Amino acid sequence: MMSAFDYICDGQISMFDIVCQPDEQKIPPILLNVGQVIYRVRRGDIIKYNVYDEKSWLCGDGDRGYRLKIKDGCYGVALNSRLSVDIFTEYKVALEVAEAYINSHEVILGENIKADEVIAYRYIRECDNRELKAFYARIGNGLLYVKEFMTYEHIVEDNAKNIKKFMEQQEFKYGPPEQFEYMPKFKNMYPCRKDVGWLYAESSYSGCI
Repeated sequence: MMSAFDYICDGQISMFDIVCQPDEQKIPPILLNVGQVIYRVRRGDIIKYNVYDEKSWLCGDGDRGYRLKIKDGCYGVALNSRLSVDIFTEYKVALEVAEAYINSHEVILGENIKADEVIAYRYIRECDNRELKAFYARIGNGLLYVKEFMTYEHIVEDNAKNIKKFMEQQEFKYGPPEQFEYMPKFKNMYPCRKDVGWLYAESSYSGCI
């Protein structure tokens, strides 16, 4: 008669398998599917992503992560624990959350920003043939809306010091970039901490309040 020990040693199952079998009740469920559209709310902005063609993974204590991809090729991560917090599967719900933030915080809406003058430059980066743009725009009230080649879009005081800083970017030393006619689509601007040197910045910037 075959004993339990004989059964284990017969290659059907091992003691390691018995000890290491995960508790199915503790395994976080798969809540997002490959190709699914999701919406991340970042302050008052909504970013549309697709769940990328990649397996989800266990993350931390009882959480699950998913790789996200945005249209311009950037990537992100979603977690089960962030669903219905800042990750949403329905645009309508995401919009309600974003609008609630805007209505309860100080925000300069991009659609309300008007430029009196825009000075813009561009160049092709050799390593990837990508066109990079930088510009500053006078938007009134003594404010300058700025996008340097390698910074987030932000607002500072309109003065000679900040324009000089813009023109001293290292990209102007190599090339140099060409000036061109450009009218940017302005982004929502959020107040920054006093220690970062900017007055307002786009939602991705960690220095926003």
